[in-house]
Amino acid sequence: QDPPPAPVAADAEYHELQTKLAVENLSVASFNLLELIRTLRLSILLMDEDTMTAEEEYQVLVCQKDSHEAHTKADEAEEQWRQLRNQTLDEYSIMVENNSKENNNGNAVDNSNTTTTTNTEISSL
Repeated sequence: QDPPPAPVAADAEYHELQTKLAVENLSVASFNLLELIRTLRLSILLMDEDTMTAEEEYQVLVCQKDSHEAHTKADEAEEQWRQLRNQTLDEYSIMVENNSKENNNGNAVDNSNTTTTTNTEISSL
């Protein structure tokens, strides 16, 4: 049987070497992970109850601080939204009022329906 052409043989050798290196890398990674697990177990066994409680309390404080900051930012954003909404409503009200005055200057028109509609439109915003 004829041997494979040189490029095919070289490619096969290359892939075989890559496979061996990958297996070795997996073995090293597994060993390191097991070593880390052993270290963590040992540190938990050596850690006394006071230290564990203090660590848990610290984590709770960090979470509470983050929660408080999030609430504060949400309140600030809501206040900015309210101010912008009120400003827009004021501008809209002034615009409607000016249009109403312009209509009144030109001719005497009953604007009772317009005012009611305007107030309804403003409240719906």
